[in-house]
Amino acid sequence: MQLEKTIGRLAEVAMHMGTMAMSENFKAAFVHASPFLTAIGVVIMGWMLFWRATVAAPKLMKLTAGLDDKARIEKINKNKNAAYNEGQMKSVVYFIHTIMPSHPVIKQWLKYLKFFWCIVTFSNILKQ
Repeated sequence: MQLEKTIGRLAEVAMHMGTMAMSENFKAAFVHASPFLTAIGVVIMGWMLFWRATVAAPKLMKLTAGLDDKARIEKINKNKNAAYNEGQMKSVVYFIHTIMPSHPVIKQWLKYLKFFWCIVTFSNILKQ
């Protein structure tokens, strides 16, 4: 699976940076540490938001089942659980379309992570 390969690659990069930090090339490891840690943070945050949205989606669908758009919005505005679950969905959509594409390393990884393509597809479905 491509996701497993990418996670393995992240581990390899981390090990390589650790090895470099203990060699005469330690400066190179320190130069690349901040972008690497930022990229890891973005990946982890994206994963967490996606997980929360996958938990929230069925709950929101159950709360708003059979409602037209106007009634659905009204339900979300009046029901705290529906509002919370809608917020979880909107958070992952915002993150995918705003934060993730702004990071150059993530842009490169997006080409290889089928998981994140699933997130993008999921978020596009939610926007409809």
